[in-house]
Amino acid sequence: MKGRLVLRVNHSREHGPDTIEMRADAVGSGDRVLVVDDVLATAGTARAAVELLRAVGAAVADLAVFIELEFLSGRALLKRYVFEHNSEVAEQ
Repeated sequence: MKGRLVLRVNHSREHGPDTIEMRADAVGSGDRVLVVDDVLATAGTARAAVELLRAVGAAVADLAVFIELEFLSGRALLKRYVFEHNSEVAEQ
């Protein structure tokens, strides 16, 4: 993201450290955002995204994931976050 102010959050993933970045002007204070993560494993990426968005004043409406690796207990690590809507897909 050359030439633009970029915000970064370092976080841990199941395979080691990583960084998530966002342009500082991508989301504004009071904007409502849905965070979408393809795979919920240790919740490192999801937590970093929520923290980054909240740091710029955005309201995280909810978090959606496509695949959850239950044995890594990522969902439990997200319990401390309160979203505007707490939707949950029933396990089958």
